[in-house]
Amino acid sequence: MVSDRPHQPGDLGGEHLLAGHDTAQLGELVQRRPRAQVVAVDPLDDEAVALLAGERHPDPDPRPRGRGLGRADPVVEQPVEVQQRHVDGHASHRLLHRLSHDSILGVPSDTRLCRVGIQITPSILAADFANLDRDIAAVPSADAIHVDVMDNHFVPNLTIGLPVVEAIRKRTTHDLDLHLMIEDPDRWAPEYVEAGAQSVSFHVEAAAAPVRLARELRALGAKAALGLKPATPIEPYADILAEFDKILIMTVEPGFGGQAFLDIMMPKVRRTRELIKGSGRQIALQVDGGISERTIDQAIAAGADVFVAGSAVYGADDPDAMVRSLRAHADAELHQNHVH
Repeated sequence: MVSDRPHQPGDLGGEHLLAGHDTAQLGELVQRRPRAQVVAVDPLDDEAVALLAGERHPDPDPRPRGRGLGRADPVVEQPVEVQQRHVDGHASHRLLHRLSHDSILGVPSDTRLCRVGIQITPSILAADFANLDRDIAAVPSADAIHVDVMDNHFVPNLTIGLPVVEAIRKRTTHDLDLHLMIEDPDRWAPEYVEAGAQSVSFHVEAAAAPVRLARELRALGAKAALGLKPATPIEPYADILAEFDKILIMTVEPGFGGQAFLDIMMPKVRRTRELIKGSGRQIALQVDGGISERTIDQAIAAGADVFVAGSAVYGADDPDAMVRSLRAHADAELHQNHVH
């Protein structure tokens, strides 16, 4: 619950029960009342309180957090195996099982209604930067153009920024799917919508207030997407998934193209699909990194429906033929194996 003064038995003045508010609304309530106390009324709800009240990382480790290279969250930087042990014992991991239990939620087991359909989004990180106009025009079958923005702080690479995005917007009718691998996305993400992006992904590891930022992006008319590095678990963010139009699971370490596909991310993709299913919302599940004709089947089987492909597309003799081939592979896996 949230209270402006210490709680006393029988005293309801100034209090708002957590059960009476949508969890997404709780963050705004706490932000409007900075002196309020936050008291979790359910062991699973304290994750939502911590996240939405601005205490973004729910891990009990009291060590100070930092952003940028060499100063990331301790949990985020742990090996995947260690991170999985953290997830297994996490309170929100129990929430995952609660959400996926059909008898509790009353939702059908068929999750096709929660899918957005197969989408292929070529990444111009693998294109010729001196001929972006030509290379974007070379993929007319693409569902969107994926634009990787890197600042050499959040990731150790520097790519493009607002002026280039504005120029691209003037030269193509494709939707622009922005992936911000930058510090302080709270400050910069809205400007990329104003520059012409239809969808903006930002990383939870870098955002100070992900719910507030998602709402701002959607208010500006864009789709909001939450990105997660390979070692960042999805479970702590289960309560805020409904605030997003898309969840982006990295299947390589962000920063460079041409990396090998991390198939160890497929269990995480499956768990994310289960959480989306439990939300009852149509939320896209995007994977980014190492997607090719050889790997896309694994990703679609795990539950992904939006695929970023850079090297596979722009390294092909016919980039648009590769876009069509990737879509055909995904469609075949989806229908032949009855993937839901």
